[in-house]
Amino acid sequence: MTTSGIGSKLLIDKSKVRQLEQELTPTKGDRPTNKRMTGEARRLDILTTALTTFAQTGYHSTSMNEIAAAAGVTKPVIYQHFDSKRHLYRQLIVQEGRRLIDQIATATAPSESGHQQVVSGFASYFRFAFENRSSYDLLFGSEARLEDDFKDAIADIEDEIAELVTNRIQIDADAHYRRVLAMGIIYMIEGSVRTWRNSWNDENQIGSFEQSGGMELASQLADLAWYGLRGVGSTPLLQ
Repeated sequence: MTTSGIGSKLLIDKSKVRQLEQELTPTKGDRPTNKRMTGEARRLDILTTALTTFAQTGYHSTSMNEIAAAAGVTKPVIYQHFDSKRHLYRQLIVQEGRRLIDQIATATAPSESGHQQVVSGFASYFRFAFENRSSYDLLFGSEARLEDDFKDAIADIEDEIAELVTNRIQIDADAHYRRVLAMGIIYMIEGSVRTWRNSWNDENQIGSFEQSGGMELASQLADLAWYGLRGVGSTPLLQ
């Protein structure tokens, strides 16, 4: 074989190699993105992932390794933000409880009348339970919420919601009695939401809150609370 022939063959082989390399090299869009996050952004991302993971497998059956894998980080990264699984779960309770409280407060603030405030408050609670099912189960449906490590955090959330309700109950009674009535209303809502959700044959087939019947049920329960309280003491009872 001549020297020129050998050189030609090498050129062809190199060309094939370059073509093969191009075919095997992923494009920019194909490569996994390991975007750098700020510390707070990473913390929020871990919380979001953990919420979904806990909802799927429960508190006790979920490991930090599983959360790390789902979040695309190593376990030491999680421990940079949370001391333990217990700490992570508790932070989720506080975060999602605050979201629920803020949603209720925002919904009731612009209402023109006491009755409309009650309707808006009930509706916002039902909407939260529908649109944030993992969050609602974490707060009011999981067994872990009754454990000593978490029940005080749940109690704080219920107390703050009760405060919103108590401030709108105006009857000839002391603050403690009005607080008891407020807690009764809250437990009525919680029980109603659980029964409402358990009645769904396939919750994934319900496209929106408006299609779920939640708004109608919330309005009826609001009327029950409004007119029921009107029989407890002097009027107006809610403002």
